[in-house]
Amino acid sequence: MEVWRGSVNSWECDQMGHLSARYYNALVRQGLVGIAAELGLPHAFRSDAGETLIVTEQHLRFLREARLSAPLHMTAGVLSVTDESMVVQFLLRHSLSGDLAATMRTTLVLADQVTGEARPIPIDVGRHAKTLAITVPEKAEPRSVSLDPVETMASLTAADQRGLMCASRGAFGVESCDVFGRLRLEGFLAAVTDGMPLVGATLRGDLADYLDLPAERIGGAMIEYRLLNHRYPKAGDRFELRSGLAGFDARTMRIVHWLLDPETGLPWFSGEGVTLSFDLEERKALSIPPEAQAAMQEIATPGLRL
Repeated sequence: MEVWRGSVNSWECDQMGHLSARYYNALVRQGLVGIAAELGLPHAFRSDAGETLIVTEQHLRFLREARLSAPLHMTAGVLSVTDESMVVQFLLRHSLSGDLAATMRTTLVLADQVTGEARPIPIDVGRHAKTLAITVPEKAEPRSVSLDPVETMASLTAADQRGLMCASRGAFGVESCDVFGRLRLEGFLAAVTDGMPLVGATLRGDLADYLDLPAERIGGAMIEYRLLNHRYPKAGDRFELRSGLAGFDARTMRIVHWLLDPETGLPWFSGEGVTLSFDLEERKALSIPPEAQAAMQEIATPGLRL
């Protein structure tokens, strides 16, 4: 079913000139309202909902960049449903060509709107979900990250022990929260994208010298991401983003981000992203020369994960 249609606005574009990762999740949030209505939960995202849908995990693939004014539309279907959770697949397409721009596999739980405590999925909701069943498109399958169950290693203590850089820091404002007072879905990736210029510049180092290109022509593009939402902060809660290089090859870097609560040391979120170095003028991926890879090896954190 189609759950959203529109285009890319200027304020949604990042310094690379295309739709920022955070806004893909803003579209997922839009799509969840449509999915909820089809499941028999038409008021799930109103302040008087009683019960709502909360995202606990996602797998995102970015396939074709979406630039300013690009017309887009998004469809969705259900991959699986149990008594405890369901998995919804969102497919974002370029409306003129039909090409996939991105895929967003999203795990949901039904939860109390006030406490966020998960509740069993009612039989009738599960029945509705099965009428929306689809299979995973090939381009939405994981390519460079694993979707195996994982117990997070993220904490402030672990970040300090591993020397992970602080990429962004601040507090969540009312403007970033939903009608229930919890951080909106895109808020997690907003903290990550705000920290990526520092992370990218640190990890790529002197890549411009190795490639004989002006530094201002080199950017980064995320191509795949897995994220776990451990807890949803509220307005006034603080955050600290710690990031590190988990691995790389001749074309990509695998970067782990832990969004942490400085008060408790516990994670709000943990994510693992695969990025490309990107020529901003020719709009194409750049290879990482062996000399640059040797420099990256010096700052990588072996064993780092979600």
